[in-house]
Amino acid sequence: MATVIERSTRFVRVVALPDGYKPNAVRRAFLDDLSQLPASMSKSLTWDQGR
Repeated sequence: MATVIERSTRFVRVVALPDGYKPNAVRRAFLDDLSQLPASMSKSLTWDQGR
């Protein structure tokens, strides 16, 4: 599981990582999931690097 937060509205997106958490798997999961967001929201996303 990974989380992404949109900074201006604090909208949180939880992204499933069915193929593991290696870089290529995470990238694919984010691309698939975040492609559903409006373009205006994708400009201010930040990665939550907490535990």
